[in-house]
Amino acid sequence: MDNQPLAFYEYLDQIVNLELKAKRVLQGATQIRYTAARKLCGPPLSRIAADLILRLPPSSLIFISTGAGNPTTLPKGETDGPSGVAFLTRVLNALSHPVCVVSESHFLPAIMASLAAVNILITKNSLGPHDPVSTFASPFPLGPDEADAHVRRLLDQHPNASVAIFIEKPGPNTAGVFHSASKNFLEGDPHDGLMPLDYFVWAAIGKHRTFVIDTGFNSETAAQRKREFLRCPSEGLKSLGVEPHKVRDVILTHLHYDHVGNFDLFPNAIFHLQDREMAYATGRLMCHRRLREAFDPEHIVGVVRQVYRDQVAFHDGDSEIVPGISVHHIGGHTLGLQAVRVNTARGWVVLASDVSHFYANFEQKRAFPNVVRVEEMLEGHLRLRQLAASPKHIIPGHDPEVMRRYRPPSPELISVCVRLDVDPIEITTEREVPSEIVGAHQHS
Repeated sequence: MDNQPLAFYEYLDQIVNLELKAKRVLQGATQIRYTAARKLCGPPLSRIAADLILRLPPSSLIFISTGAGNPTTLPKGETDGPSGVAFLTRVLNALSHPVCVVSESHFLPAIMASLAAVNILITKNSLGPHDPVSTFASPFPLGPDEADAHVRRLLDQHPNASVAIFIEKPGPNTAGVFHSASKNFLEGDPHDGLMPLDYFVWAAIGKHRTFVIDTGFNSETAAQRKREFLRCPSEGLKSLGVEPHKVRDVILTHLHYDHVGNFDLFPNAIFHLQDREMAYATGRLMCHRRLREAFDPEHIVGVVRQVYRDQVAFHDGDSEIVPGISVHHIGGHTLGLQAVRVNTARGWVVLASDVSHFYANFEQKRAFPNVVRVEEMLEGHLRLRQLAASPKHIIPGHDPEVMRRYRPPSPELISVCVRLDVDPIEITTEREVPSEIVGAHQHS
């Protein structure tokens, strides 16, 4: 294999990792890690793997970990785990390496069936001293403490273990929820795959005044709706020097639970809201379960109380709140949804909120399924382009890609906050920035 040209391994990398060839909307964590690994290592990863395997001492134990397809929520999902184990085990056994297959108990029957199909039988749960080449299975327990102890036992029992191979399998968030691409486009997605959502709270920080855009949701709501909760928005804001009780202005793009849930953290703020959003959230359309699912009645009642405290500023359509910050009625996702336009050092940035959940929604002109008026949502994608300095100045409402494209304000805030007033990483330029718009990554 050492005599193969590099082009062979480049093509092999693409064969074994289809995410490298898929639409950009489906290029997630695997593609990002692959790119980072190539920058670090240089040659195609299949070439590095081949060299590594060929250099292993004889009879080195190799762990292979995988799953077996997707749950019923993803019926078109991958099944490359069992077949991958069978192929790799045949090759590794031929090279005189024993294999330990590690997977959850409920996945092992499918994996063992694939091994049996290529005449590899698993007859024991451990490798004996007189088995120079063999294959055995190790059921992997659930739970981090149990898993950690299990791994330590395996390594203690098999000091000749040299390599671990992981065949990526999809999984849920910590609340057990799967997010797939088909759920993020009105017409579904024929190349379905995992496509999770992130949730953001933004802060437009100026010299004399700070605006918070949306307020996220709290841990109780996360538990009720099975969302992964990373941190309270107040923590993210405080890391940027923003004290919630000192904030004078909060812009609510709409009143869904994930955008208004922590309004009570801002007791001294004026809340900026579209007339049509309040009318929608309190009107006759809320008699339809499908339309009210993403609203929490306690949030709506709480915002109504803010009206009676003179802490809500209503806007009818497009409105400039202060020079450099304006709101623009879009509708579609909800009847009163508004985008926020902020003038930054790199030009006009548009916080799309749920006008476009993902980059792919506005880039490919594809509507998100949670929609009241499809035509307004699709027209809204065009409006975003009109409002922003360029398409690269549009920030979607829930795309994890945002956290990868933009830099954190400081090294200690990596994976917590990003700055939107500087160019994305792929086109970044160094320059002084007099004011900034930053976002706290709340949950996923």
